[in-house]
Amino acid sequence: MNNTIAELIKEHLKNSSWQALANNIAAANRFRLEAYENKQLTVAQSKQAKQEQGKGKKGQQTKKTKPPKITLDRRKLQDLAKGKTNIPLTIYEMELLDTYFIRNGGPGLAELPVLRRQEDLFQVLGKADRVSFFIGARFVDSVKTEMIARWDVSALNAMRDRVGKDTATESYYVPTRNVGRPLEQKEWRSLRSQATGNVIVSIASPIANASTEYLLAEMFDIHAYRTRAVLPPVCFAHANDDSPSAFVREPVDVEGMNSDEAALLVNGQPHVSNNEGAEYGVVIGQRTAPDHAAFVVAGNTGPGTMAAAEFFATSQINETLPRYANSDKQPILVAIISTDVSSAVTDRRIDNRTVANTKMIGRSMVFEYSSRKWAVAGE
Repeated sequence: MNNTIAELIKEHLKNSSWQALANNIAAANRFRLEAYENKQLTVAQSKQAKQEQGKGKKGQQTKKTKPPKITLDRRKLQDLAKGKTNIPLTIYEMELLDTYFIRNGGPGLAELPVLRRQEDLFQVLGKADRVSFFIGARFVDSVKTEMIARWDVSALNAMRDRVGKDTATESYYVPTRNVGRPLEQKEWRSLRSQATGNVIVSIASPIANASTEYLLAEMFDIHAYRTRAVLPPVCFAHANDDSPSAFVREPVDVEGMNSDEAALLVNGQPHVSNNEGAEYGVVIGQRTAPDHAAFVVAGNTGPGTMAAAEFFATSQINETLPRYANSDKQPILVAIISTDVSSAVTDRRIDNRTVANTKMIGRSMVFEYSSRKWAVAGE
């Protein structure tokens, strides 16, 4: 909270000294007292009038009370502006700052992300009238048709179970890597305009599903398919391919990774996986309107995608996000899922790997955009 208040204090300090700022805040306190006294006087007069209208009851004066006179010492203001932690603020001091900020044409404390009313993001999913799923489909020459990977089918079924029987669902298959070029922006817009759900879910990574690329680009408010794009370290990305995706990195570009490894990059940390052993997936969510939300469920490989979807279906991800506010960059929830991948029998014709011990790594994180970068809320 202090870091956010610090930005507001610094903004109001531009044309003022510390002592002048403290004096101006004290003036806001006088305004608060006057407003309080006027309200109390109006209430007292109303009560007295009602009493005088009673049957033979003598009117009585109502005793007025005043809020305490609160000031903010300039040294405390300096500590807050420096972003120091554990600076105690009473409710009256917060009310004083709130009054000052609003009187000077700025946002009040209630508008700050950390103080907005928090709501469970997944309540939007539970209340949805319809959920629209986007699944990547790849053209297979041998059968001359578009097919969906079995891992993605399993992920779709798990997600449908999470939604419940009372919510309608619809599925859209996104042609991916079958025409030698990424899905174009106009094609994505046309496809998305067909979706009628107030919640949309894209399954699999940008490599396997072009809709994930565009949905992530919308979440982070950047351009899709920016080759070798430089993203802030907290932005979600895969490291396992040379795809032109804005959310894919080559392993050689990640410190400590081998060229034959794959990883999820979240908050600047690589979570390295193997075909057999540890595998990682991710669930990303964001409010897109007051009663709308978008989710991406993806893994480095198919098993990671399925594991993320199955964990999503357990309802164990329940992080809260601020209510939707008009902004280009809404807070983003990121949950990293790990699972163990193994296979009892090796058969090149059948992907018979299995997943077990699926769990979330730590807690889900909430990223907010401030000072031109994405950062974990509260850090």
